[in-house]
Amino acid sequence: MNIRRAIVLDADDIYQVETKSFSASWSYNSIKADLVNPIAYYWVATIGSTLVGYAGFWKVLDEAEVTNVAVLPNFRNKRIGQTLVNTMLSYCKTADVNYISLEVRESNKIARNIYERLGFAVQNIRKNYYTDPKENALIMFKNFI
Repeated sequence: MNIRRAIVLDADDIYQVETKSFSASWSYNSIKADLVNPIAYYWVATIGSTLVGYAGFWKVLDEAEVTNVAVLPNFRNKRIGQTLVNTMLSYCKTADVNYISLEVRESNKIARNIYERLGFAVQNIRKNYYTDPKENALIMFKNFI
């Protein structure tokens, strides 16, 4: 597996991962726009020539907010998502980020366990944040200071 910074040419493959991972996915145009957004930072995981996962966040001043972490279904349970999140966290430590936040489905125990293992803690709940199906989001934070 190789982890590298995403480029705009990755938009098609990221969109494929996105649509295969989420019931309410981002549009292709939103993904492509975020890849050139100066406050957005994205990484991709590849195995051979196949893009199998991606993760990104927005950085504003000393704060970061995870936008998405996704891995193709056939490549899950191989620590790809955890490696992508670790890559983001390592970058945050060198980029003067004081804390990072994210939302995760309340029922997504696998992702929650990864985030908790990496030092994130639940700080709040957003009622009915997700649609299709409707579900609460847990807001998780990790402090670097």
